[in-house]
Amino acid sequence: MKRSERREVKQELRDATQELLGSVIVGFRKKADLSQEDLAYESGVDRSFMSKVETGQTAVSLLTLMRLAKTLGVKASELIIERENRMDV
Repeated sequence: MKRSERREVKQELRDATQELLGSVIVGFRKKADLSQEDLAYESGVDRSFMSKVETGQTAVSLLTLMRLAKTLGVKASELIIERENRMDV
């Protein structure tokens, strides 16, 4: 596999991971009956950043993922496991 092809595969995986994780967060947020603004505020992140996370436009750090999970009342591992369950590998 050429270097450019490897780079493309990595980018596709990164994009898919971000989109799926964002979707998982949306699901848990709705289940917790929180607005996007409430989740952002209670987790200590900017609402516009929260929007980008939920739409898969940006990655989230482990620390931020843990803060979001705490606000949602779940373990960060639950968010990751749900993302893995949705991943079509």
